[in-house]
Amino acid sequence: MKLPPFGKRLDANSREIWVYFGTEAWNAARYRNKRKLPVLLLPPDRDPQNFRWPVAGKEVLLIQQGQHDILKIPSLANLFFAYGATVVRCVYGETQFRVVYYKRTADEVA
Repeated sequence: MKLPPFGKRLDANSREIWVYFGTEAWNAARYRNKRKLPVLLLPPDRDPQNFRWPVAGKEVLLIQQGQHDILKIPSLANLFFAYGATVVRCVYGETQFRVVYYKRTADEVA
């Protein structure tokens, strides 16, 4: 399995990683990447299960850019927990923004 876009450029010392998703995610991810800030991208036409997410020990901030099926956000958070993320936060919405916070419990098995 391969890394998602911008995964090879991640700084291993980063505490938090922003993950952009949605139909307009490419431009936002490129902007952050050019500034050498930790970022990953879930391309709008790809299944997140097809990537190896380098988020172990990190906090993940999911940011919706453009359209996306928001009902898939909880399963995306669970996928990041399976790869070792400590916390997953998500900012989503097209006209009104919402924030969701997911925290992995100590007894969960990835």
